[in-house]
Amino acid sequence: MTTHSPFTGLRLCLCGLLIAGAVVAQGKTAADEQQAENTPRQFDAQKVTKLSHEAYKIAWNARFWAHQDLIWYMSYNPTAFDWEAVYYLAEISRKVSWVARKIEKHPATARSSSRRASDFVCYDTILLKKVYYPASFRRSTDLKIDKLLGLLDEISSYYDEKSGTSSKDNNHTSQ
Repeated sequence: MTTHSPFTGLRLCLCGLLIAGAVVAQGKTAADEQQAENTPRQFDAQKVTKLSHEAYKIAWNARFWAHQDLIWYMSYNPTAFDWEAVYYLAEISRKVSWVARKIEKHPATARSSSRRASDFVCYDTILLKKVYYPASFRRSTDLKIDKLLGLLDEISSYYDEKSGTSSKDNNHTSQ
């Protein structure tokens, strides 16, 4: 025979409340995380402008040295992909400054005004990633291109809509 203390019911009630509170708190945390994933990143016009100007400088420098690497420093015949990488670096250096120009020209609607320029840069970035082969260039040039790609990814993160698909999911290749 077991004896029950007068506080057994109270203990069970408190344990039940603690478990229910933990379940509710966990559910609220998961809902908050899902909402945070679905909301676009807060647009910081000054930061995007600064990143755009910095990306322009690095893109111009990377294009110059990539071109020099293919002509003077590499001991083999460059492929068409190598020259395409230089071409896309030139296109990015030409277009990335327009992101900052559009933001500076239209500060009230910075995100929507600069979105088209950013889309053009993102397109060239995707194509650069497809043809870029690090072994084709010197290590110093590779570091410049990697830094540029990081900056461009950071810029594009301010324009991404969190709709459940990523740009990796949308890559289509024709065969």
